[in-house]
Amino acid sequence: MFLLLFEISWEKREIKLQDVVFGAAMREIWQIVDAAAASDAPVMIRGETGVGKEVAARQVHQRSGRAGGTFVPINCGAVPSELLESELFGHRKGAFTGAISDHKGRFEIADGGTLFLDEIGDMPAHLQVKILRVLEDKAITPVGAIQETEVNVRIIAATHQDLEKMILSGSFREDLYYRLNVIPVNVPPLRERREEFDDFLDFFSKKHAGENERITFSSLTRERLRDYHWPGNVRELSNLVARFNALWPASEIDISTIPRSMLPPGMRSSLSVGVDASANIALNDSQSEVEAIIGLAQGWQSDNGERDGEIEMRQILQDVESKLISAALEDSDGNVSAAAKRLNMQRTTLIQRIAKLGLRD
Repeated sequence: MFLLLFEISWEKREIKLQDVVFGAAMREIWQIVDAAAASDAPVMIRGETGVGKEVAARQVHQRSGRAGGTFVPINCGAVPSELLESELFGHRKGAFTGAISDHKGRFEIADGGTLFLDEIGDMPAHLQVKILRVLEDKAITPVGAIQETEVNVRIIAATHQDLEKMILSGSFREDLYYRLNVIPVNVPPLRERREEFDDFLDFFSKKHAGENERITFSSLTRERLRDYHWPGNVRELSNLVARFNALWPASEIDISTIPRSMLPPGMRSSLSVGVDASANIALNDSQSEVEAIIGLAQGWQSDNGERDGEIEMRQILQDVESKLISAALEDSDGNVSAAAKRLNMQRTTLIQRIAKLGLRD
């Protein structure tokens, strides 16, 4: 087992990842990261949104001979195309309207360190040519400048897009792709790293707790979260744990009592009210009665030959519902609001069901 311990400080933000035991897939990734750090070749990090591509890029920088330099990130898709050239290469005073002074670009700021080009697939075509020229000449020309400025920068690029398809469509330069893709690093999505999930869950619960007592998770909650497909990957998991910690600090998180609006949209539809309710209620002796009713349904024909094999499904379901509601009320000392919360249903709906099933007494 590989235990990764690292600490990164950047612009007064600290990212500490400790006590996370990575599975085979990520152990292989970190071995590649170590090898990449030993060289100065460009690195291309591929992976879905939120898998931790910038974390991997920072690790390459921190473990390399450039660790004493600056790690400078820029999201190529987040900066308007008309401003991106100035952000990358800088500009001189008077180069365009609003250029009231000289401005250093990210390449100059990263001189001696590492420039992280996130979402390189969103780089406009005319700037792809200029990035290629920087890789070849190791020099930049700020907007409005006449002379070139030499820069010593290691480039790490990242994308969630299929660059090979973009090359075929003509939206990404093939020559730039090969210059950037010297050391490829493919970070797998969280759904393919199930063995790491509980460690990440515990890590984020500690991280977001701050000085408070950390939240914990019921076994059912861990199971449901582990089975979710996590389209937003590690970032989505971190945000969800931060939400839980803000709303229910120092508590045990039970997914069967959490409002559906507080869960990821893709998880809401997969949670059955009936299943969640039965998981949340301490049925005790009543649970055996429910099981007895289910057994009665399974053996209905043998016990009631005159019914000719027909099962009175409506009656069976009403019996099960009656037992569940009775158990919830008993467990809540007759408090309808508390019972409704345990059953994950509206109080008015529960009152209507109690009346219809004749459970008023």
